Amino acid sequence: RMSDIIVAELIVDGEVIATKDNYSIKANAQNLLEDYADNDEMVALVSDMLNYGAAAQKYRGYNLDNLATDGVEGLVISTNAPEESDMDLTASTGDACFKSASIYFADANYIVVKVKDYTENTKLFVDENPVKMVDGVYMTDAIEAIRFGEVFSFQLVENDVVIQTLEYSVNSYAFSKQNSETMGELALALYNYGLSAKAYFLSMPH
Repeated sequence: RMSDIIVAELIVDGEVIATKDNYSIKANAQNLLEDYADNDEMVALVSDMLNYGAAAQKYRGYNLDNLATDGVEGLVISTNAPEESDMDLTASTGDACFKSASIYFADANYIVVKVKDYTENTKLFVDENPVKMVDGVYMTDAIEAIRFGEVFSFQLVENDVVIQTLEYSVNSYAFSKQNSETMGELALALYNYGLSAKAYFLSMPH
């Protein structure tokens, strides 16, 4: 929804005294591209953010006549692709096992892990911290774009013994889906958005 118009009203004592109805994330991004045209990291970040927004629109079939990238000047779209996966999965030595790992797309991005044949004795740990599964499903907290390359370590435990491990990141998903007819464009846009977000973050004074 990066190209959706945001309507804002300034109300004083119940009376609307000013209205702004021509703004959007897309419009703000255009301003940033113009104001920071000499900042390569900013240009890459804003461009890849808009490209990710446009890819999401196409995937969802939403507002296709006004994509986040349509008509925007100064875009420099990245074409990087992950060359290897961060995913690593061991064989289960118990009754339960990891069934799948994927990304949930919403207002933010989340890793979703599903466990098969779990029992009341099956526990899940993430980076050695216990977490709660609901019906064999666990969803991480929101993962910011600068953390798309961060590898999460999942451990399945039965009777206090680790029976299987899984390492997975947002970029792992991008690698696995980059050639998909339905998800490929969105996955690669997600990957590049994460790269440019991290590059911009690292370029800032800390």
